[in-house]
Amino acid sequence: MAYPNTGTVFDVSRDKGNTQSGLSTQIIIKVGITPIGALQELTVAQQRPLQRLYEVGTDGTIEIVPNGATTYELTARRLVFDNLRLPEAFSRGFRFIAAQRVPFDIEIIDTSNLDVPNSEISDCASGLVSMTYKNCWFQAYGTPYAAENYVITETATIWAETAFTTTPDITTDRQLETETDNQAIESLVNKCDRRGSFDATGLLNSIIA
Repeated sequence: MAYPNTGTVFDVSRDKGNTQSGLSTQIIIKVGITPIGALQELTVAQQRPLQRLYEVGTDGTIEIVPNGATTYELTARRLVFDNLRLPEAFSRGFRFIAAQRVPFDIEIIDTSNLDVPNSEISDCASGLVSMTYKNCWFQAYGTPYAAENYVITETATIWAETAFTTTPDITTDRQLETETDNQAIESLVNKCDRRGSFDATGLLNSIIA
């Protein structure tokens, strides 16, 4: 059944009782080949600085343009579990972030669209989406000790250099508007085939045209 106003499809014909909602129980978070255990929360914030352009004689904004690079910041909250502190759970060999000399990658695997229930998690699995946060560094790390709560929960702020999706190509499920992206630049940037969208040859001319 499709909702007529939005085109959203809710498929109840499959035997598995497919649900279209994104659930945290269908997310796997890994550093390298190691899943991160006892993770209570992981928040990903993307921020892109924009600037409004005005002109004399016009009462309003004439254009909005990016005026800086997009930043990626992750906030993690984890129980001290399995004799591992938070940096150690992220496959780092230290407990003090001043020791970090090598960046690491964080991979978030979304299995909610897998076609086959309980299938083995791999990049070849149908419907699997993997998001990679590249070259991460610990920016802040906190370990509170509280008398009223014996369970130690640590937090960390992590900066990532960039982010991208890997196979499969999730853009195939969404029809790109040729009027706004006739060179498919956004798809290339999303998969990290290009680092930025404004370095593309002829991009400005294609927009003006």
